[in-house]
Amino acid sequence: MSIDRWNELSLVQQAQIEMVCEANFVRGAAIGEAAQSEALAELEDRGVQFHRWSPEILDAMREGWKEVVAEESAKDADFARVAESYFAFHERYRTWAEYGYLR
Repeated sequence: MSIDRWNELSLVQQAQIEMVCEANFVRGAAIGEAAQSEALAELEDRGVQFHRWSPEILDAMREGWKEVVAEESAKDADFARVAESYFAFHERYRTWAEYGYLR
């Protein structure tokens, strides 16, 4: 939706759209999470073997990602702004990611 069209809506209409979008996202996330165990079981039944990346490989991928981000950020100020926002969020989220789920 264009910002001009959005601004033409009443505050009630804007709130209704925001509420519907939020509810749709929450519902989709819940359904998606709930479906994962069944999907994994089906894949396993079909012979798929699951593996985890080693910490060394994950570290190498992270470093490669940082290099790509630096290259793209140097070429595009908007990319740099989004990347900075992403990394700031990721840093704030880290504590929850580490403690928020039982292992």
